[in-house]
Parts: sequence; C-alpha cells; structure tokens
Amino acid sequence: MEIHSVLGKYIRGKQSAEQKCNRQIKINTQQEECTNTWFTPKQNKLPKREARRFKQLINDIINKRNEKFNVSIIPLTENTIKIGQNLLQKYAYTQDFRSLDATIAASAKEKTNKNQDITVFTYDKKLKYVLEQEEIKVRGNL
Repeated sequence: MEIHSVLGKYIRGKQSAEQKCNRQIKINTQQEECTNTWFTPKQNKLPKREARRFKQLINDIINKRNEKFNVSIIPLTENTIKIGQNLLQKYAYTQDFRSLDATIAASAKEKTNKNQDITVFTYDKKLKYVLEQEEIKVRGNL
C-alpha cells in the first residue's frame, strides 16, 4: 500500500501553490509581520510510460514474478496493531511519526521479535529513525 501511495504522488504530480507568509520576523531589532509570499514549485507528473513500468515492476515484485527481489506481504495481526499502538505512544509525541509508518514498523518489529530476518527498505527519514531506534534492519539512502 505504501509503495503504491508514494508512486501515486509522482504519477499525479503537484501543482504550484502559493501562500501569504504570516510569520513574525525580526529586522535588526524590530519585530514585523512578513509581507512575502512563499510557494512550492510545480512537480511534473511522471510520464505515463514510466508510471506504467513502475506499476508493473511493483506488481511483479509483489506477485514474485521478479527474481531480483525477495519480498513478503506480512499479514496485519492483532499483535501487530498492539505493537503499532505502542510505537505511536513512544514516538508520535516527539517525532512526525504517523499510523501507517507505525504499522510498517510494527510489522517488522513483530517479525524481528520472532527472530525472523527482515530488512525494511525506505527513504522516509522519520520511519528510518524509528526503525533504527527499535534495532530493526533498514536500508535506503538518498
């Protein structure tokens, strides 16, 4: 689910957005309201042909039609949910750590607790931080 969600962001692209800056700023010793406008630049959509190839690759990996990747779908159990709740309580108040990331980390932690060898591949810095804190193998560098 997470992989398709991230790929979807690139397939949809992102329109440019502008917003008035309403922060208080200091100029020398004077405090003033910022009069600037901040924006996020437009992100081009992933070309349809590339998007189709990525979707096919993901589906091939998940359905074990690609020999380069050994991927398993880990079932969501009641214990996984409990572990995820504990992780949220431990990290959500100090990190930008959310429920889907907690579910991913909990699934990996449950397997690790059963002495099963598992590595999570992610570029998500917040998820990587939690996985490292929980001593779960993680890979993925930008």
